[in-house]
Amino acid sequence: MVEILNELGAFAEMKRENGHIMIREYNCLIYDIAMEFGDLVCEFDLKFISSLLNSNVALKSCIAHGDRCCSFAVDLQSELDSTEEEE
Repeated sequence: MVEILNELGAFAEMKRENGHIMIREYNCLIYDIAMEFGDLVCEFDLKFISSLLNSNVALKSCIAHGDRCCSFAVDLQSELDSTEEEE
């Protein structure tokens, strides 16, 4: 996931924190659009990451809202649940 984001120019990293996987993007790829259209665009980014990981993902911070990075918390349980359903 991080490799894809970095190929796109997001300067992303992924770390485990408090039972979640945290993905941080230090460069907003859609900053100008997010500034014009707001949360609608951030929701697209959230759904993009969620669909790639097949997990529930929550937006925790956002560059377009003045934060230093966009951060996403990946719900590991939803990923485990979907893996168990496939078996």
